Amino acid sequence: MAVKYQLSEKQSFRLAWGIHGRVLPFGNYFTQIKGHKVNLDVDLIRAQHYVAGWDLLAGKSLCLHADVYFQKIKDVPKVLYNGGQRLTPLLPGQSVNRYSQEPLLDEFNAFTEQVDPYFRPDLRIAYRKNNPKTAWTLALDIQNIIGRKNIGPLSRTYDPDPNVWVYREQSGLVPVLSFQLDL
Repeated sequence: MAVKYQLSEKQSFRLAWGIHGRVLPFGNYFTQIKGHKVNLDVDLIRAQHYVAGWDLLAGKSLCLHADVYFQKIKDVPKVLYNGGQRLTPLLPGQSVNRYSQEPLLDEFNAFTEQVDPYFRPDLRIAYRKNNPKTAWTLALDIQNIIGRKNIGPLSRTYDPDPNVWVYREQSGLVPVLSFQLDL
């Protein structure tokens, strides 16, 4: 919702307010810890935006534009925790075929094995500069700021010698420096 008041032919003042909400990725709501679903009461991520602005047409091609912006965020998780991925175990006592990349699975016990829970806190620091016709943002995203080595359950490989799955660890701390130019 917005209201604009024209102070004169060359000046205007405006106020705006908005409310937005979105859901988390669907699987996060069904995370279980020791048999209890811990995220069932997680609500929408909500944000309210308040903006006050002033415009001045200072010439044929010069417009001064100033905004004061406030954002109130509610129900945002600081951290994301997903319970371990469920997997089907290997069939016990199977004969080992060293040339097979696809082992036999114990389908009668489907999804009874579970890898360690996934936990990855991220941090973002950003600076945005708004200009009359362009804007730019410089940001540092630090993914997995604690450097936890999460297991990648979908990137497993089969080792026929001990007849086990071998899981690959995902990246630890990953800094990402980015620059965005909006035209």
